[in-house]
Order: sequence, then C-alpha cells, then structure tokens
Amino acid sequence: MKRITAFFITLFILLSVLSACGQTADVTSDFSVAGDSSSEITSDSATESDSGTERTYDGSLGSAGKLNGKTVVVSIYADDSTTSWDKDDTSDNARLESTLLYLKIAAYWLTSNAGQYTDDVSFVCDWKQCPDLRYDAEFSETLVRPDGEMYQVQRQYIVDNIDSDGLLDKYGAENIIYLYFFNTDFSNEFTPRTFDYGCGPGIDIEYVNMYTGACDFFTPPASYAHEMMHTFGAPDLYYANNVISQSYVDYCESITSGDIMFSTYLGEHISNEFTELDAYYVGLTDSSETVEAWDLGLSEHELYGGEWVEG
Repeated sequence: MKRITAFFITLFILLSVLSACGQTADVTSDFSVAGDSSSEITSDSATESDSGTERTYDGSLGSAGKLNGKTVVVSIYADDSTTSWDKDDTSDNARLESTLLYLKIAAYWLTSNAGQYTDDVSFVCDWKQCPDLRYDAEFSETLVRPDGEMYQVQRQYIVDNIDSDGLLDKYGAENIIYLYFFNTDFSNEFTPRTFDYGCGPGIDIEYVNMYTGACDFFTPPASYAHEMMHTFGAPDLYYANNVISQSYVDYCESITSGDIMFSTYLGEHISNEFTELDAYYVGLTDSSETVEAWDLGLSEHELYGGEWVEG
C-alpha cells in the first residue's frame, strides 16, 4: 500500500481548512490548469437556499445539466460482492480520506477552468463539513464490472436513500451528481466509468463509479475530473462515438493530446488541458471552432438544453 506522504497530508489539511461547506477552496498551490484513459461539522446556514423552491428533474439532461451554477456532489462508499471498506482498517481509512482529497482537487480544477468562461461555477462536495453528502452502502450484487447491468440497482439506491431535491434546495444548487467509491486494489482491471444522459434517454440520474485502484495505479484526481465532466455532457475523445469522429481521435493521437477527455495523467495534481472543445460540450459556450473545423456532433445542451451560458 502506498504510504501517505507528508506533502499529501499537508495538502489535505490545507484544503480541509480552506474549503467551507458550499464553497470551493481558494487555493493557489501547484494545481495546473493546463498532460489515462476513462471533519468538523460547520454551520451550513450561510449556504442554505432561502427560496424554498422545489427542483425536480424531468430527465431531459439527467441530474446534471450544464457546468454552470452550483453542483452538489454526493459520495457513496459502497461494499459489493467483491469489494468492501473496513472502517477499522488504517489503510482503508487512508484510501477513503484520499478520495475526498482527490474529489476536492478535481472540483477546484473544474471551477478554475470554467472560470475562463463564467464566474458562476462552484461545487459542494466536502462531506466532512457537510455530512449529508456522504453515504455508506452495502450491495449483494457485483457492481465493479465493465458493463451497465447494475444501473437500475444503483439508481434505486439513490432514489430510496438520498433526498436529492432536499439537497438541491438546501444548498441552492442547480445540479447534483453521485460518486460511488469502491475499494479496489491494483489488480482491478476496470477503470472508472460514468452513467450520464449521453448513455441513453433512460439515464435521469447521473453517477460515477470510482475505483481507488485500477491497472497497477491509484486512480488520480484527473480521472475524477474526467468522469465528472461526463455528467455535464463531455464525450470521450479517445474513441469514435456519436459525436466524435475517428479522424479527430486519430488527430488527438497524432499530437498526443493533453485534453482531459482524451487522456488523464497520473499524479496528485491535474496537469491536463481544459480545451474550448470541452467548454462547448459541457455547456459553457454555444459554439466551438474545433466542432466546426472537424464537423463534430452538437453538444447535448445545444440539442436539448435550451439557452447557453454567457460568460
């Protein structure tokens, strides 16, 4: 098991101190915004919405639409038929703590990069300061798998156990996404995956399956950001799909693209690029020079989401 270095611990403490419930840490460290593929409980009165408005999603873009406004991130630490979290094990607890750190790094990176287009992006994700954002779940099924056969099982857990509308209202958020965390070791061959609206019209709740270990490595913060971007509509760029052509995939390979939707770099900071193409697909702009030049598919926001976000 990889040891938690002094830097790792110091950075975690720094982020924990600076990040308040409903706010994004204002950290100026070595987090890059520019190279694998996919606590103490504080008062939350200042972050609660006073509107009392109910927010019920109609499934038109899933539970997360554009990367705009405030997003609530719910963390679910899951045991399934093949993996489990031992709350009394020091190593497991260290891994669990690292998932929160990596999540906060990813949220900071997304907020910083979205800031090129709008100042109205923030995440509420710190379950140490906001305990209602963390759940511990047990499943008899095998959820660590390469397919989506368990979508309905995982969706039903969310419906039965999480007051999503209540969380949206409490934190005054526009979007909500769910991260399932599985305590996998390095021998795990499955990489993280996201079930988002782009997977099909039946996907009204968007969630990510995150694995602590995969393919001989700890899953890095860049993978967290990559998967979270899927929930806002960003497609993978490393294979041809309904919006990305094979010719553009070949181009990305030829230039060894650092776009976070093409590759996710290892390490405890994110050095991937957030490109104008990414900004378009997550709804921050209404057009993209790359889409026009390569005749790529339209974003789900342009197809289904109505008004675009003006920065």
